[in-house]
Amino acid sequence: MNAKRRKREQTKVCKVVLRKPSGRLISCTRAAQSCTYEPGKTTKPLKGSGPLAAFTLLSEALSFVKSLLDPPYQIWQASGVVSRHRTVWSYYKKDKTYRPGYSSLPNGTILCDEILLLPGARRA
Repeated sequence: MNAKRRKREQTKVCKVVLRKPSGRLISCTRAAQSCTYEPGKTTKPLKGSGPLAAFTLLSEALSFVKSLLDPPYQIWQASGVVSRHRTVWSYYKKDKTYRPGYSSLPNGTILCDEILLLPGARRA
């Protein structure tokens, strides 16, 4: 089978999201724009950025949430397509460059090309 057509690895992950007062679930990021998540629907990175970050273990997701200042964060069980990329980046239109999104990621981070929040699987 052609390498490009090979099915990419899918794995169970824990996704930390911020619940907005409107009820929207968005990614935890310092970027100007955030991905919106909906249980049961696949989320992919915004155009010009990627990949998405999640955690391999619930304990690592909980540790990350405890380090954050502004609640209400939620942890969802999810399914992720593992990315071949090893860094997070964003595209800046002003100078037409790609820049790293973070100099370091929390322990247990796994990068995914897409994430599906499992309906009814919120953990915290």
